[in-house]
Amino acid sequence: MSASFSNLLPIGHFKLVYQVDGRYVNDHCIVRDRDGVFHLFYIDGIVGMGCYDLGNEVIIGHATSVDLYSWRTEEPALVADTSLPWEERGIFAPYVIEHHGRWYMFYSSHNLAKAQYMCLATSENLFAWRRYCSNPLFLPSLTWAYWASNEPCSCRDPHVIKHEQYGFIMYWVADMKHPRNHSCIAASVSSDLFHWQEVGPVLVRRWSYDEHYTTKTESPCVVGRGDRYVLFYRHGDGTKYCISDDPLDWHGRDSHLLCTSHASEVFEADGHWWITSCSRPPEDVEHKFDRTRGLYIASLEWCGDRPVVL
Repeated sequence: MSASFSNLLPIGHFKLVYQVDGRYVNDHCIVRDRDGVFHLFYIDGIVGMGCYDLGNEVIIGHATSVDLYSWRTEEPALVADTSLPWEERGIFAPYVIEHHGRWYMFYSSHNLAKAQYMCLATSENLFAWRRYCSNPLFLPSLTWAYWASNEPCSCRDPHVIKHEQYGFIMYWVADMKHPRNHSCIAASVSSDLFHWQEVGPVLVRRWSYDEHYTTKTESPCVVGRGDRYVLFYRHGDGTKYCISDDPLDWHGRDSHLLCTSHASEVFEADGHWWITSCSRPPEDVEHKFDRTRGLYIASLEWCGDRPVVL
């Protein structure tokens, strides 16, 4: 199946395209199968509950579409297994990639103390998923990261790209040990998607106290543009981006505010570029409506290596 998307959305703003009554969409990804069908995998949450409330954000939701506009809710892809110490509180932030006919879902989990872990499940058809027998996949190195199993700490929000030199690069979120008021986008590399070698922080930022909403760096998404790499990430007032010629180093690079979206994915389909948002109306900078909305989408264009939301 295929579809034309050039006239899908009105120009100039995000459009709400997927909403389930009483539930919200948070961090998510969109992949396309061999038949051209789009698959949305996402944090499925209950409106009125928070991300740390027991019984909430325990589902990786799944929906399908042929046009990015009309979505059909499918059975959940995964439900937290509370018998696993690292999934006691929930599972979240899925990212799916295909390799040699198999689908790999990287996702985050956390225990009752809110310590986070990186996990993996695989599928042959995007509907039936099986957890990797050696989860958790990895944890941050304690030489630079602040991580402990008995308190809140970050190891989350995976995003994976294929790379000619490194095989695969996973970008993920961690807390810095020094200084403690900084967080980072870190990276790991792999040749087989099962075994990962840590690179460490590739972008470090101070918590955004000077903006409307205090937050750490989160939700990385990397897009290659010629010989340059654009790192999109959530921080402060919205989605920012940073450009580098090295996929493992954005240190010292300027960041630019793209838009006030949340947990955005940037992707191309049939020559057209898109950006998503979720959880709240994208214009809600003060986060008054967090965890009340579904999936939004808008068109995106490039001026050289600079993205512009239409």
